[in-house]
Amino acid sequence: MLKVIKARLKEYLGTAESHSREVVVGFATAFTVKVVGLGVAFGFNVVLARNLDLDDMGLYFLALTVIVISTAFGRVGLDNAMLRHVAANAGQGDWNAVAGVYTNGMRLSIICSLFMTVVLFAFAPAIAEIIFHKPALGMPLRWMSLGIVPVSLLMLHSEVIKALKKILRSQLVQGFFVPVVSISLFLLFGREYGLMGAVIVYLCATWATACLGWLFWRNSTPQLRLARPAFSTSKLLGSSKHLFVFDILNLVMSWTPLILLGIWGSKSDLAIFGAGIRTMMLVGVFLTSVASIIAPKIASLYQQGRIREVESVLRRATLLIIILSSPVFLTMILAPGLVMGIFGPEFREGAGVLVVLTLGQLVNVFAGPVGYLLMMSGHEVVVRNITAIVTAVSVSLSFLVIPVAGIMGAAVVKSVSLVMVNLLLFGFVVRYMKINPVPFGKRKVF
Repeated sequence: MLKVIKARLKEYLGTAESHSREVVVGFATAFTVKVVGLGVAFGFNVVLARNLDLDDMGLYFLALTVIVISTAFGRVGLDNAMLRHVAANAGQGDWNAVAGVYTNGMRLSIICSLFMTVVLFAFAPAIAEIIFHKPALGMPLRWMSLGIVPVSLLMLHSEVIKALKKILRSQLVQGFFVPVVSISLFLLFGREYGLMGAVIVYLCATWATACLGWLFWRNSTPQLRLARPAFSTSKLLGSSKHLFVFDILNLVMSWTPLILLGIWGSKSDLAIFGAGIRTMMLVGVFLTSVASIIAPKIASLYQQGRIREVESVLRRATLLIIILSSPVFLTMILAPGLVMGIFGPEFREGAGVLVVLTLGQLVNVFAGPVGYLLMMSGHEVVVRNITAIVTAVSVSLSFLVIPVAGIMGAAVVKSVSLVMVNLLLFGFVVRYMKINPVPFGKRKVF
């Protein structure tokens, strides 16, 4: 499969610039690993749905969402900041600076992640009962809090490995080993313990992958063994603070519908909505795969002032994303009940939810990786401000719509938010950066 993808993409871009060919080959690798990993992750969710009752599935998705939000506080926006600085300094051969970025970033993340773990572990029962009115959430949430540190570390390791253009290793850490280990362990022994079995499996998978990420990083950077860390923590934080705010706002925008559904909806609503969200993500796998390759390339080209080449890479990449995602999109639009039924007969009632969620994701795909372009070109404040505006609208809509319309209202709010943020980011790129990131219409850069 990998050879076929590489051959087709090389044929398509045979006359492209050398950096475009590099993106294509890297994309083929990342795409293959990403698809396999996402397929296994989807399979793991199906296995959980088939082995847990609907209420336990809802509790699992809700606890996992709280952990995802908590890890954002554990990373404090260091993901793209470390990616940017490691890529820039490694490209110049400044390994002392690379060591400084890595050491300072990881140390800061561990401290923040441990703090979030202690807080969530201590207050999990209160959060479950007072906020969500679901006492049964307390125990799984408390134990899943022990996954905040490893999730933060594996995500940061994925980014710094990506900065070295070790795309395969980065994708293995980012989206492959956690679902593979999870489904293997759950099938071996987790099923006997129900919901808590799923929680224990999640912890084992995240800790194992975090260790693997560290081993990959160490193996990829033999130069660091003689390096002396030399990078200002304040400079690193200066890059990460805007991205940290963006991460928090993005998580609030993305997960407020599910959180509020957890407060006002039933456990079965949570299960169906959570399954719909994870199914909808299949449409975006192509975008995230190519974006993981384009990010360091954009940072390098933009810094050199090669704006036309940035636009060229974006237009070609977006076209590939659209072409490859179309079959998945059409399947979810034309046969949503069949797709949701994979989780179990009771999930078929979420067909309409899946259609609404998929339409929002479609706009995300057609806009291309505009968010990555802005963050890698020094426009973090723009991304933050646009996300803040859309988050305010999203939260307001959630409080107005979800109590009345329930699960369908949550789906509408999530899709509207996704459409708004992508249209605003796209508009800024076209109007102010004079770049057309989609393969339609005229080029902006000449």
